[in-house]
Amino acid sequence: MHQSTLTQRLLISLLLITTCFSPAIFSWIQSESGNWYRSFIVWFVVIVVAFLLQREKGHKP
Repeated sequence: MHQSTLTQRLLISLLLITTCFSPAIFSWIQSESGNWYRSFIVWFVVIVVAFLLQREKGHKP
């Protein structure tokens, strides 16, 4: 399987999962009894996933 096809499938899967779980994630982030750093955890995960996807592409001159 070609690398770009694999990346596209992964991104589509992540978008579908995010769409399904976004109400639960947003309510978890905005919970009154939650910790102040919950929103930072979500953004950290987004940055790590983006980094890993970018690293998979590799450096092509």
